[in-house]
Amino acid sequence: MSTLKLYLDLVPWWAIILAAFGYTMIIILLPSRIRIQCALAVMVVWLMFNKLVDLGFVQALSKATAFSVYYGVGLAAVLQPGPKRRLNPLVFIYPVMAVIAFLYVMTVTDRDVALVIRFQWLVLVVSAILLMRTVTDHVGLMRVLTGLMIGAAIGLLVLLSALVLNPAATYARGLGRIFPYQANPNQIGLMFCLSVFVFGYFALRASNITTRSLMIGFGAISFGLGLLTGSRSVVVVMAIPLLPLLTAATRRPVLTVLAIGIAYGVLSWVLGMAEERQLQRLLSPTSERYELIGHYIEVIKDRPIFGLANTSGQSSGGHVGLTHPHNAYIEMLYLGGLTLAVPMGLLVCVSLGGAFYTWRHRHKLPTDPVLINCLAALMFALYFHGFVNGTIYYPTYTWSFVHVFMSLLFMTLGIETFRYVKATKVV
Repeated sequence: MSTLKLYLDLVPWWAIILAAFGYTMIIILLPSRIRIQCALAVMVVWLMFNKLVDLGFVQALSKATAFSVYYGVGLAAVLQPGPKRRLNPLVFIYPVMAVIAFLYVMTVTDRDVALVIRFQWLVLVVSAILLMRTVTDHVGLMRVLTGLMIGAAIGLLVLLSALVLNPAATYARGLGRIFPYQANPNQIGLMFCLSVFVFGYFALRASNITTRSLMIGFGAISFGLGLLTGSRSVVVVMAIPLLPLLTAATRRPVLTVLAIGIAYGVLSWVLGMAEERQLQRLLSPTSERYELIGHYIEVIKDRPIFGLANTSGQSSGGHVGLTHPHNAYIEMLYLGGLTLAVPMGLLVCVSLGGAFYTWRHRHKLPTDPVLINCLAALMFALYFHGFVNGTIYYPTYTWSFVHVFMSLLFMTLGIETFRYVKATKVV
C-alpha cells in the first residue's frame, strides 16, 4: 500500500470536506491587504506538515488535503482587487498538459493514488497562474515573497524545535543526518533552500537593524539545518541564489560585518546542538542514482512515446523492482514519454530563456535588480535540482509551487522585457 493511499484511508472524507470548507470561509473573510500573504504562509506550513511523520493524524490530514492550500492561494488571488496581468500564452501549456497527464495513469496498478496526484498538480498549476496574474508590479511580487517568508519563518521554528527539544531523537536513525519529527532530510531540506533565499533578501532590504538582524538569524538557522540534512543537492541549491545576495552585501561593509557576526554565532549554536552530525558526507561524490537512471533509460526505450499509457502491471511511482529515478526529467519520460516530456521541456527552455533575458536587462526594469539576480539564480537552481530529485513536478511540496510560479514569472517577464527593449531600441 502506498503512503498516500494509507493517508487517504486514515482520514475520512468528511474531515477532508470539512477542512476544505472551513479554510475557504477563512480565506473569504480575511482582509484583502493580507489575504494572499496568509494563504501562501499557510501553504508553506501545511505542506511541510505532510513530511513530519511524528505529527500523526495532522500529517495524514495534511497529506490528504494538500490540494486545499493550493485552492486557497488561487481563491485569494481571484478575490484580490485591482488589475490583473496578461501572461505569456505559453503558460497555458501547464494546465493543458496537467489534464492530458490523467490519461497516462489510467491503467497503472496504483491508479487511485496516481489520479489524486494528477488532480493536485492540476490545482497547483491553476492556482499558480491565478497568483501570477495578481503580480502586476514590484509590490505584487513582494506580496508573494512576504507570504513565503512568513510561512518559512513559522516552518523553520517548528523544524528547529525538533533539534532543540530532543536532539537524540532527531538523529535516531544513526546516519548522522537530521530527521526532524522523522521527516526525510532530502525532502525537508527544500524548506531550507527556500528559507535561505527569502530571509537573505529581506535581510538585505530591511529598513531597520532589528528586522535585518532577525532575518540574518533566520537565514543562518536555515543554512545550518540545511547542512545538517547531509544532502549535497540541498547545500548546492541553498548556495546558488545566495551568491547574488552575498555579492550585493559586500558593497555595504556595515551590513557585511553584521551578517558575518550574527551568522557565525547562530551557525555555531545550531551545529553545536548536533553532536552526531557527519558533515563529511557532503564531500562524498558517490551515488547509486547514476546506475538507477541507466535502468530507467532502458525502460523508457520500450515505450518512448506515451510512457505508461495503456500499460499493464506498471506503477506510476516507479518501475517494478526499482525505486523512483530521483530525476524529474527521467520521471517525466517514464510517466508520459515524449508526448509529455517535450511540451514540459519546452516550458523549461522558455522559463530559463526568459530568466536569462530578464537578468540581462534587469537595470531597465522597474524592479530591484538584486531581486532579479536572485530570482534568476533560483530559477536555475530549481531546474538544476530536477536532475537529482523529482520534487519540482510533485504537488505535495512548496518547492513545486515555487517552481511553477517562477516559471510563469520568467516566461511572462521575458517576453515583456523583449517587447520593451525592441520598442525602445535599447541594445
